[in-house]
Amino acid sequence: IRDVERSRGLGDVYKRQYRHLEYNKDKAELLGFKNGKLESYETLRLFVKISLEDVCELLFDLIVYELKRISEQEGQTFAERVAEDATELPALKHDKEAHYSGYYKLYGYKADVVVDLDDSTYPLSRQYTGINESEDKCLKYHFLNLSLLDIHPKEWKGDMKYPTYDNISYLESRGTHLIYDIPKDWVYQECGEEYNIKKQYQKFHREDDFRIHLSLNQQLKYLEKKGKTKVVGSYYRNKQMNKKEQQPDIFSDEIHERSGKMEGFYGYEKTTTSLAGRPPKRGFDAMRKHTDLGLMGLLFAALVRVQNGVFHRKGCTKYLV
Repeated sequence: IRDVERSRGLGDVYKRQYRHLEYNKDKAELLGFKNGKLESYETLRLFVKISLEDVCELLFDLIVYELKRISEQEGQTFAERVAEDATELPALKHDKEAHYSGYYKLYGYKADVVVDLDDSTYPLSRQYTGINESEDKCLKYHFLNLSLLDIHPKEWKGDMKYPTYDNISYLESRGTHLIYDIPKDWVYQECGEEYNIKKQYQKFHREDDFRIHLSLNQQLKYLEKKGKTKVVGSYYRNKQMNKKEQQPDIFSDEIHERSGKMEGFYGYEKTTTSLAGRPPKRGFDAMRKHTDLGLMGLLFAALVRVQNGVFHRKGCTKYLV
């Protein structure tokens, strides 16, 4: 775990693991080395580069799924409430694939990560983008990725970049409540009024799949499937605006929970894992691999903990050797 997590000097990692395999030839044989023999640590480095370079994504998802399986087997909830946020990833000098961000004041990339709000010490899903790309495009990717792992959050919290009409309608129509702050320039949308929802639904009365006497929620799901995302998104956005106005204290607590926990997650990541420094090589792929290793260090830590019956602060790496 420490080797994966602190992968700033991968040469040292390979050398340590090479020495480990020298004295544990049975493990080397399991990796496919004849008679458990490796010529040098460079042999191990080449093996990882050729054979394992593309398994990070699969391994990431497999660990998340195993965490879910063990947690639920032991009667623990898992990822019922999640939060999403992005952070900057500085690039090396003269990286031609990186771009400059006036917001972050640096050249680099961006990582968009989803965490469990009830244990925000490890990632559930991640996606990498250009530093100037909008994070709202990542939301559907994460939702679909978690759905494939049979993870279906009841709540999804994000900052003001995520609640587009499309994202709001997409999540709400699939049973996940999107929670976000309300910008000052937002206005109440008349197209999201209940009477207009029913009016829009009636326009499809000639369609073969049209049904009478549907509930309002069923009509909203139908309209979302028909591409009426602004109408559906406006309905749920109006409700969120009403909540901020009518229940300001509860609304404020909900919003601040996300920001506090995501800042804590990234703060820990950037001081204890490979996110603390720039990647060893230039380019988007090098950045993605470098960051994945750091994030997977937290996943391995979480897996060790739940396998030993520890379900609190699962991604914490203290006392793990």
